[in-house]
This record gives sequence, C-alpha cells and structure tokens, in this order.
Amino acid sequence: MIKPLITALRTLTILPIPGKETKNISHSLPFFPLVGLFLGAVVYALIKLAVFAGIGQSSIIALVSLIAVTVVTGALHIDGLGDVADGFGSRKNKAEILAIFKDSRLGTFGVCAVVFDLLLKLVCWNELIQTNRFLIIIISLIISRSMQSIFLCFVPSARENSLVSSFNKIPIAIKIIILLSSILHITLGGYFAGYFAVALYFFVAFIVSLFFALYCIKKIGGFTGDCVGALNELSEIAVVLCGTIF
Repeated sequence: MIKPLITALRTLTILPIPGKETKNISHSLPFFPLVGLFLGAVVYALIKLAVFAGIGQSSIIALVSLIAVTVVTGALHIDGLGDVADGFGSRKNKAEILAIFKDSRLGTFGVCAVVFDLLLKLVCWNELIQTNRFLIIIISLIISRSMQSIFLCFVPSARENSLVSSFNKIPIAIKIIILLSSILHITLGGYFAGYFAVALYFFVAFIVSLFFALYCIKKIGGFTGDCVGALNELSEIAVVLCGTIF
C-alpha cells in the first residue's frame, strides 16, 4: 500500500516523498482521491491558521490557499488545461492538435483558459470560505482526483506508448478497487457535508468529465496527460461552482 501511495503523491504533486514507487503505475490510481484529501488538508490548515492569526479577509485566505495548492501540485493540471485549450481551440486535425499539446508555449486560448480557471476558483473559494462552507473546496479536490482515476481506467490513450496508455491495461480487480476508493472518499465527505450534497457534486463532476472525455475521443481518439489535467480542473470548477450557487 505504501509504494502505490508514494507513486500517487509523486505523480500529482512536486513533493519530494521518500521511498520506493510501485512498479505498476496503475496501482497508484486508487490513491488519487487520497492525494486530493491531502491537498484539502493543506487548505484546511491554512484557513484555520488564518483564523488563529486573526485574518478575517476571506479573499486573502482564498488567494493564499489557491497559491499553496497550485505550488504543491506544480501547476500540473492548470498547465494541462492551457495546452488543451490551445490545441482544441486551434480547430486543427489530430496530429496538429497533439503537436500543440507538446508545445511548451501558451497561446491566446491557453492563457484565457488558465486565467478564467484561476479567477473562477478564486471567486468560488472566497465565497465558500466567507460563508464557512470551505468543506466544499476540500470535497472538490477529492472528487476531481477521483474523476482522474475513474476516467483513466476507461478512456483510451490518444498516443501509443505514452504514460496514459499504460493505464489502458488495468486489470478488472484494480478498476473495482478504484471505484470502491472513490465511493469510500465520497461517503466520508458525505458524513461531514451531507450525503445528498456530495452525491450531487459527484454527479455534476462526473457529467462534466464524461462530456469532456467524449469530446477528447472525438477530436483526438482519447486522452493525453494534458487532457487528464484539464479534466481535473473542469471537475474541480464544476464542484465549487455547484456548491457556490446551490
């Protein structure tokens, strides 16, 4: 259990976790939601520290928390969202889109996507912290990582011999464990935030992720690492938007 967890933490964060990784990266997928829980713990600790320090501006707390999560994750998923926006926004064929994904430079679509992503999060996080509903932020970090693990099981890779393609041969037993892991974390979230609310957040994130996955399959035949990052951002935003509005 330790090796897959180490792999999950090293894959989704930039933290220098000591220890050996699992030889089969797919074994780390059930631990993706746990990494989301860890990121949520970082947000929770910062909010409580701000309260202890007498900082009452929710906007400042939201900004610092967002910066912290972005730094810990190495802006991995945000970068993926920018690349995907550039690629799909170009309206080119599959080969050209995949080439744009590999380009480290951001274009207009990518910059807009990143800016809107961060602004939406900041506005929602500020509202949720201000109204003492910051638990929804933690739930969004867990659910988004659950979406990654679930859809990596079933969506084909757009490239041969890529990291994503290594997830396409996951045994049925691992897929079942991944689903059980997601259910466990959602149940845990429901215990604290209400089962109906968390079920709603999960459903909304799943629908958004499903439509995005189908679009990726239509345009390029499946997922790349950038697509997985974009899926994470879209499902995160879906949850915090739903929580903010309803």
